[in-house]
Amino acid sequence: MRYIPKTSNCIKRYSSVKHLEAFSIHSIARQERGDSSPQRPRRTQFGARAAAWFGLPAGSVQGSREFSDKFRFTRGRPATTMAAAGTGTNSTSEVLLQYVVLRRDLWDVKGDDGSATPWPLGAVVAQGCHASTAALWLSKDDEETIAYCGEDNLDHMHKAVLEVKSETQLRNLSEKLGQSGVKHKLWIEQPEDVATCLATAPLPKSKVYPLLKKFQLCKASIVQQTNKKK
Repeated sequence: MRYIPKTSNCIKRYSSVKHLEAFSIHSIARQERGDSSPQRPRRTQFGARAAAWFGLPAGSVQGSREFSDKFRFTRGRPATTMAAAGTGTNSTSEVLLQYVVLRRDLWDVKGDDGSATPWPLGAVVAQGCHASTAALWLSKDDEETIAYCGEDNLDHMHKAVLEVKSETQLRNLSEKLGQSGVKHKLWIEQPEDVATCLATAPLPKSKVYPLLKKFQLCKASIVQQTNKKK
């Protein structure tokens, strides 16, 4: 059983989010019980004020690990409180996520024969914006999109940007998402009639991730692109 001192040194020693959560939770509980013991109990009985803050019945008992998994903190408020306020989470408190998938071959052009010109950064960003906006509009009446674009969630949106190797791979992914019933927008740039990217509607990660788990996060470096031009 670990000892957590009641001084500010604990913040330096236990800098991770979970340790800070556990320290705050048990400190409030000890104050409610009038317990001055510096040792952290394995299980905590919450007093009236602590229970009200975390949405628990007064006098309830909860293990620290179980509590940490259930009550994750976001910007200083428990996840359950934010869910109740409608801050971009569904009924099970799962974060809503919008995926944007870009074609890597638009900027990572291989070969020095001059037959292909890499797209500038601004053009690639514009393609992702087009697809994302269109996907939101196509799903504007869905419960998840309404929550995702709600006023309380405007500063808490979550997006993941992935990459595929080619247009063929992008079109195949679009077909796979359509067959699985996932709303999305495959952006076709005109007048070139070229598929450049796609974006999904905001959905719980657990519903979309299994279809996208083989694709990597887009980690293209702007510095690398600049050096290539030199």
